[in-house]
Amino acid sequence: GNGFWDGPNGVWDPDTTIWAETRILYTDYVTVPTVAGQDGFSRFFPGQTFGPPPAPPAPTTMPNFLVYALNPGPPALQPTSAFLPVFFTDKNFNLPNYKYVYGTPTKSAGANISVAWSASSVPTTLDGLGMNFRQLYCSTQRPSNIATQCASACNWAPCFTVIDVGNFQYGASGVISVTGGSLPDASACALVTGSLTTSNAGGGSTTVATTILNCGTAPIHP
Repeated sequence: GNGFWDGPNGVWDPDTTIWAETRILYTDYVTVPTVAGQDGFSRFFPGQTFGPPPAPPAPTTMPNFLVYALNPGPPALQPTSAFLPVFFTDKNFNLPNYKYVYGTPTKSAGANISVAWSASSVPTTLDGLGMNFRQLYCSTQRPSNIATQCASACNWAPCFTVIDVGNFQYGASGVISVTGGSLPDASACALVTGSLTTSNAGGGSTTVATTILNCGTAPIHP
């Protein structure tokens, strides 16, 4: 009641408070672009590495891809692959609900390519917050240097509890790979979609998806 952590008093009190801490992250439905230019939410982005796109929530350029189909040779040259990072998030860049299912990516009908999904930072338990959230014990209520003025144990008298929040994660990320087929793509175009599905309370499901709006090509491997 005095606003400080006093530590145990060494006796069995007849009436006291025993408490535990619960952290709840409120997330919205996954948000996907609604216009060709993309907004600051779920999207593909250029590059071949896992992780969030540059400087969210700034718009990200929609990526193209170029893969080669098999060249039977001789000598035979195997098809090549392109890697398209994608991430899903709500409008506040929170992780999607852990009950979301990351679906098999789809492609436009007739495209002579194959596509596959590899997840990176995907929430798998109820405890994923998408950020670091820890309680520290500090020598002051407003420490200027957490490294020297705070610890995971109470090393000062009095101690002050301070919440440290940081290392925010922007949604759940992964990579969709696009691989050329045994023949060049007749249409020279292949739209690729990544999707998430979650079950509703009524037994139905909701699917959201983000799509590469411009096409890639798959000529014969040179």
